Amino acid sequence: MSFSPKQLFRLAEHVSFTQVEDESVLLDLRNGGYYGLNHVGTRLLEHIRNNDELGVAIKTISLEYQTLESLVESDIEKLLAQLVEQRLLDPIK
Repeated sequence: MSFSPKQLFRLAEHVSFTQVEDESVLLDLRNGGYYGLNHVGTRLLEHIRNNDELGVAIKTISLEYQTLESLVESDIEKLLAQLVEQRLLDPIK
């Protein structure tokens, strides 16, 4: 699944987000399932919650972690595809 750099996302209405230091958990309130996020996934969710476009999030994260933007983009798109598939995130644009 590929997303536009202008793509926006939001947490699904039935999902709770909890952050502990640089990691976080998404809790699906419908079925009690949870999805743990590492520090990079948590930074992505911070961007999503700030209504940042995907391209902005990727560029910022690649700069913060001094990693090639193409690698960050690939990893983030895989994570986003999983979160959308599990209905934890909704694309909104």
